[in-house]
Order: sequence, then structure tokens, then C-alpha cells
Amino acid sequence: MGRTIPSLTDAIREEQSRLIRVAMKIRDERLRAKLIQGIESSRLLQDAFYDEIADPQEIVLLSIILSMCDCGDRLPSGRNS
Repeated sequence: MGRTIPSLTDAIREEQSRLIRVAMKIRDERLRAKLIQGIESSRLLQDAFYDEIADPQEIVLLSIILSMCDCGDRLPSGRNS
């Protein structure tokens, strides 16, 4: 049997909280901001996953990936030009 909606929401909030704690330890402010932005946008994806089988971690990580793939605001590659 699948998760109930409140159960999924609680599990996603737990995953978000864990990753926000990790993000607060990152010394790069820009990377930290992008990570938190991605974590917070996971609520948008949660609605799309209600009828699908997905792990809460998948939903949160996918939202982070999509947030960081925003073409207008890419993270630096770390390479010297």
C-alpha cells in the first residue's frame, strides 16, 4: 500500500530538514543558497508525485537537481578559464 498524503508530506519535511542542516554547514554561501532554494521547491514536485510511487528522498533530490540546472543561474564549474 502506498503512503498517505500526510505521511508523504511528513517524510518530505524530514528529508528537507536533514538536508537543510547539511546545507548550513557548507562554507560556500552561493552553493548553500542554491541548495536551500532547491530543497524548498520540493513542495512543487510533491504534488506531481501523489499518484506515483516515489521515495521522499527522490522528490527532494530531484527538486535540488532541477533548481541547480536553471540555465540562467548556473553554479561555477571551478575551472579556470
